[in-house]
Amino acid sequence: MTTGRKRAAGAPKEQELELLKALKFVSVAQYRPGDAAAQADYQQHCVFAGGSVVAFNGVIAAGYPIGDEMDACPNTHLFVRALEKVRGAYSLAVLNNQQLAVKTDKLRVLVPCVPQYNVIGVQPDPPLYACGDEIKDAAKAAGIFSTDGAQTVLQASIITSDYSFYGSNNAVIVEAFHGWHMPPGLLLPVSFFDTVAKVPEKVVNFGFTPDKSFTIYFENGAWLRTQVYLEPVPDLGKVLKPLDMSRCTKFPTGFWEACEAVALHSVKREVYFDQTRVMSHDTDTQGAQHQLEVPFRKLLSYDMIRKFQNHCDKVDFITHDDKVVFGGEKVRGVVMVKKWN
Repeated sequence: MTTGRKRAAGAPKEQELELLKALKFVSVAQYRPGDAAAQADYQQHCVFAGGSVVAFNGVIAAGYPIGDEMDACPNTHLFVRALEKVRGAYSLAVLNNQQLAVKTDKLRVLVPCVPQYNVIGVQPDPPLYACGDEIKDAAKAAGIFSTDGAQTVLQASIITSDYSFYGSNNAVIVEAFHGWHMPPGLLLPVSFFDTVAKVPEKVVNFGFTPDKSFTIYFENGAWLRTQVYLEPVPDLGKVLKPLDMSRCTKFPTGFWEACEAVALHSVKREVYFDQTRVMSHDTDTQGAQHQLEVPFRKLLSYDMIRKFQNHCDKVDFITHDDKVVFGGEKVRGVVMVKKWN
């Protein structure tokens, strides 16, 4: 006995691709077969129910409306592999032995399934607030120093604020403006926003549940949800808000070229700024130096400051002894100065 749906010969190719598109979308919240990190069935099996497909890996959840009714919990990546080989009309059937059969006139694939009670049912936060694609660019900019799997939660996160996002690795603070009202102080995984940025559809709404979750909605009805980190959230705004951004000026001519030229000869990729030159070492007897009019004396990490290159066109090296301030149209930040012995 089988249950499920069948596609008639000549079914529209767009519909076939839409199911595959839905599965690929939710697969971002699933581990691949054989991945040792997967500790439970729900981390590899999606849920088809109520006209949608939903997946969850323990942190990030994804949902996609498919319209058709089908009740099954197949292995997500194996289902994707099966549909990628489908050509023309095909049928789907949920078998009694907990398998999903994918059949064409020449191909049959049995995709393993699990009972629905083995898969955690995840729902998105209600889409209560408007937002747009600007959050993709803002999250990318705010997260230039954030890394998934970093030593601290802060270093692996983006912090929400009204109209902007913050990011930090303790030595650098970045603020990127998106222009939308958002609840302040939510600590969200940078990996979540990396996933959001890869979605081609436009962002249209968001929702959140305090101390629990945050959801982004797209124009096609799909959504991505993440858990909220419950670590203490530092007030990064108290560092940036008092700054006088009008003191930032255009970078000196040839600034980035000079820094890159000498950083190649610095063991730690540090650059020494000394009035009329930038150097790879704090001595004339080693490494490289390049002429550059910089009326200050400071030591900075080149790999840190260069991440501002595509986001900021102005800088203030002079006002503060302990930091350098970067400014752009929608991004600003500070980098702490290293000790020059």
